[in-house]
Amino acid sequence: LPVSLELVDGNSSVDLNGTILTIRSPGMVRIKATQVGGLEWLAAEPVFLDLQIMKKELVVRVNDQFRKTDQANPLFTYGFNGFAYDDNESDLIQSVSVTTSVADGNASNPTPEGLYSINGTGVLSDKYFVTYLDGKLTVSNKTQHELIFDQNLSSISATLSTLSLNGYSRTLDGNLTNLPLLYQVEDETVARILTTRQDVLLAYWKLDENLYSGAKDSMGNYNGTLLDLNVTGSSKDWLPARFGNGVRLGASNGRIEAGSVPFDGSFTISLWLNSSDLNSSGAQILAKDGFPSMNVCRLSKVNGNGNIAFDFLTDGNSTPFTLQSPSPVLTQNEWVHIAVVYDDSNDSNRTLSLFADGNLSNKLSSVPVSGFPLNQRFSPFKIGGSVSPFDGVVDDIRIYSDDLNQSEINQIYGSGGGDFKTLEIIGAGITKVTAIQDGNTVYAPALPADNYLTVVKAPQALSFAPILDHAVGDFPFYLDANSTSGLPIQFATSDPSKATIIGSKVFIQGTGLVTITAFQNGDNRFDSALGVDQNFTIGYGNLFSDSAPGLKLWFDATDVNADNEPDDIFDFISGSRVSMWGDKSGNTNNPIQATISNMPRWTPQSLNEKPIVTFDSSSGELFNIQSAVSNPEFIFIVHKQSVLGTSSVLGGDLSTTNPDGFFSLEDSASGVEILSDVNTSNWAVNSLRIIPGGQSLWVNGTVAPLVSSGDSNLTSAFDKLGESFTGDIAEVLVYNQSVNSVNRQKIEGYLAHKWGLTSNLELIHPYYSNPPSFGGPQSITFPPLVDKAFGDSSFPLLAVATSGLPITYISSNPSVATITGNLVTITGKGSTTISAMQLGDDRYHPANPVSQVLTVIHPGVKDDQIITFELIPEKVRDDPAFELNATAVSSGINHPVFNLPVSFVVNSGPASVNSVGIVTLDGMEGNVSITASQSGSAYVNPATPVTQVFYVSSKQRQEIRFPSLGQPGGLRDTPRGHRPLVLQGVRSTSGIPLQITSSNSSIVRVFKGNQIIPLMEGMVDLTFNAPGNASFVAAESVTKSLRIIGADKFAWRQYRKSDVRYTGIQDRFIDRLMLKNPLLNVMESRKVFNEDYSDSDGDGYSNLFERAIGSDSLGPDRGQDLPVLSIHDDNKTRISFVRYKEDGNSTINSAGESFIYKVEQSNDLQTWNQSGISLERSVDLGGGLERQTWVADDSNLPGRSRKFLRVRVLVP
Repeated sequence: LPVSLELVDGNSSVDLNGTILTIRSPGMVRIKATQVGGLEWLAAEPVFLDLQIMKKELVVRVNDQFRKTDQANPLFTYGFNGFAYDDNESDLIQSVSVTTSVADGNASNPTPEGLYSINGTGVLSDKYFVTYLDGKLTVSNKTQHELIFDQNLSSISATLSTLSLNGYSRTLDGNLTNLPLLYQVEDETVARILTTRQDVLLAYWKLDENLYSGAKDSMGNYNGTLLDLNVTGSSKDWLPARFGNGVRLGASNGRIEAGSVPFDGSFTISLWLNSSDLNSSGAQILAKDGFPSMNVCRLSKVNGNGNIAFDFLTDGNSTPFTLQSPSPVLTQNEWVHIAVVYDDSNDSNRTLSLFADGNLSNKLSSVPVSGFPLNQRFSPFKIGGSVSPFDGVVDDIRIYSDDLNQSEINQIYGSGGGDFKTLEIIGAGITKVTAIQDGNTVYAPALPADNYLTVVKAPQALSFAPILDHAVGDFPFYLDANSTSGLPIQFATSDPSKATIIGSKVFIQGTGLVTITAFQNGDNRFDSALGVDQNFTIGYGNLFSDSAPGLKLWFDATDVNADNEPDDIFDFISGSRVSMWGDKSGNTNNPIQATISNMPRWTPQSLNEKPIVTFDSSSGELFNIQSAVSNPEFIFIVHKQSVLGTSSVLGGDLSTTNPDGFFSLEDSASGVEILSDVNTSNWAVNSLRIIPGGQSLWVNGTVAPLVSSGDSNLTSAFDKLGESFTGDIAEVLVYNQSVNSVNRQKIEGYLAHKWGLTSNLELIHPYYSNPPSFGGPQSITFPPLVDKAFGDSSFPLLAVATSGLPITYISSNPSVATITGNLVTITGKGSTTISAMQLGDDRYHPANPVSQVLTVIHPGVKDDQIITFELIPEKVRDDPAFELNATAVSSGINHPVFNLPVSFVVNSGPASVNSVGIVTLDGMEGNVSITASQSGSAYVNPATPVTQVFYVSSKQRQEIRFPSLGQPGGLRDTPRGHRPLVLQGVRSTSGIPLQITSSNSSIVRVFKGNQIIPLMEGMVDLTFNAPGNASFVAAESVTKSLRIIGADKFAWRQYRKSDVRYTGIQDRFIDRLMLKNPLLNVMESRKVFNEDYSDSDGDGYSNLFERAIGSDSLGPDRGQDLPVLSIHDDNKTRISFVRYKEDGNSTINSAGESFIYKVEQSNDLQTWNQSGISLERSVDLGGGLERQTWVADDSNLPGRSRKFLRVRVLVP
């Protein structure tokens, strides 16, 4: 609905027309808003708006003026800035009154030269409040000049380090005066005048004060005090000088005392002088002296002229080494810049240099220094002083702690204008910069010229390196982020319960997804940067001392001190010697070494950018384990050798390396020997099971073959670390309990990922790609509950947690069922909800509860049920966990047929089973007995338990492996043919030859048990078996499908390219071809390799010929696959060869392309023809090929020429 506006107060200040408010004059205004409602709406509560109309600012700027001393004041003028709309001066109640404090001048009463204020006052207005900007009246008889300072100083980037100011002076008729300009900055938080070599500026007295006795040091270190000088009144010694004010010297003993300004090595003294009397006697300008043996120098005007002398008191006493200007450098009543430079960078040739107005006046070399060094000479520094001080004015005195070069001296001199025209940008903002020129003997002081510097902040961008995933237990780590501004980065965490940050250091607290935000809030030079996020996940990828039972020793080179903090060089004895390697197992069984020469060394940044511990057996370097570990059963070790040989890394009888430089498990007590093919000069993750009669070795997760089984003697106790070992150790874990295959592979994965050795693991290792987890989320599997009858026996609950932690159960209705542990006891009829819970522990999160409903009914007639429990095949100690297969089926006589869940229990043997039938082997040899049972339901009686026994063998498990997808060899589309083919890359891990069975021998026939002959097109299943032997159990059968395709040139090429020999044969062919023809390149030679006319394998037959006879074009052929010449009893020459069958005088149907086979005869091997020969017989070989035998019609009789036969293959 429309809102009405009404002006309640303020008619004189505003006009209200509808919703348009027009402002007229200052005052208070009240506006009322109303809505009276309608047919459907009540009237709204009125709303009042109060506002105040303020006066606007009006700026009155009084213009600067100039006149001679004997002239009257000119007409003072002014201007306005800030009138609104079309207002002007006539709208003011009272206009400007302009006055000055100086009266008119005339010849008899001239006005003293100087600058005088021109003041504006008196404006009255009911609309404006007024700000006055006073002008200046310059009174002088010198030539008037003006300053031009119109440099564009807007939008200057705060990142610009310096900015040169380029104002200048000119006469009123436009001629340049070449006078130097000085600049003043109003707000030094935006910019300031840059002093030359401010980085080494020790003290700086600008002497710009004009009263009292303090002379401020701009560096804040050595403020001076004026003594025996006039500091107030009309005769004060503070005077206008070269740059602002200065100090007049000349009074007897008049001086500025600045304390013991330290000179330390090279130095530079810079100052400006204006001499009043060049003919005076020798006069001291400044000095650092007064303490015997601690004097440094004196600077003086030479007696009777304008020469300068610098006395360097090299011995600290009164003996000077004098540097004097060869000619006068001072000019009476004119400013001169003097600089003295001492350079001691070369002890054999120290130098002193004297500069006047930027020019080198004199230089001395080989300056001797004796006595106290300069930094121990604490004599006071004073300007002036002595009974005959310098008669003149000094200004802008500086002391540098370095030897400035001539370019820098010239910069200070600035062609007489000093070094005050360069701005140092400090930060964003707006400030007034004023150009000043105080004139000289010709020109009057110019009116200052103002300009405004606007410094704007620069943008900045952040780069933030990705954060790798981490795990609870990781060391704190540093974040890597940078800003284009160079400003320090701050960080924030999305969840302090998971990760906290101090500075750029992240501390891991808990698990889950964390977002770290990098931000930079900017400063006076840079805008805030857009924040950048990086996410990472914290898991439980670190091993803990209780992750597997029985840990007795744990040595980790990333934490040698076992203090859960990264080690550094200061944690160790000189030379990075390690006296103790902390045991992280919790048993504090720390290996020690008290003799420095026998201490191993800590070597940082070695393996995966982590430290390791280095041992040298030739120096006797090892640790002694304080309490020997008896009856060890399992070891994990990450190590490598630098000198090959047998080593007893943990002491006792066990060796982890053999004399030939291969990782091994050799126990001299039991005689067992297991030998890998991995060289000990490479880092490896080794797992050693040393249970008597059950020893095994895994190197990088791959089991090593048993060489000698030895006997069942125990391994001796471990009492050393690094015995007889020269090389590096990264981590060692020793358990006195057997580690099952699940935990073994998890610990192998942990070590491989931690130390950057995952590429050494087999691709099929469960932790090849991702590290294992030793905690984190968990879930519960709880099968549904079957109905029970009142009076039924107690029965177990079968829930299981993925963490393996025990389940807790709760019954919602104890009058129906109660629970003790996992056993349910029925107490009455009805229903109850049973909840399975797992509350987690230090590392596993609580699982979400899972509930199932149990219904108990009145007892009735029940059916029987039978358990079928599949036989369990022979296992080996290191088989992964497996699932039992058992079913319980009811008879269905009185009720529907039920398939109730079966529970299992291990009666005896080295294994355990969970409630859902997952069996985990303990890693020991022996028989395992497992019983399957079913407790029945309301409709089914309990089943008769069934027990299965299986044997856990000490043999090793072999597997049948196939090349991965994309790798050469393996089962791939195969053209039909007649030759037996080896299935390349298909093998057993034991090396036992495979046995192949074909599901259709008319498509694929098996040859000699492990080769195939692809006879016709179609799909076939091949079953692969590897029988067992004394060391290996039989492998599990594997069935794979193979497609046989038709033969043609494309299929031939594709099959060739997938052959494991293809690349090697091709490379040899290219090398051979390029030797014959150096003009060919690799690309051209590679194309030739597959051409029909080429002989790829160098056996004398072209690719076309070998394809046409179905032979091997990448290697040696069987004799029966090549053409065979023979002479039988009838003395006739025959040739036998394999070819594709013809169908209608063409091989297109059998070969997929047309081959023309020409059989020819010759008497002289020069002239060939097809006459006099005939086809004797053809034998079908399958696969579309046949063997033909051709015979010469005439016999090879004595006295006749011998018949030669050949076969050629052509294509249309």
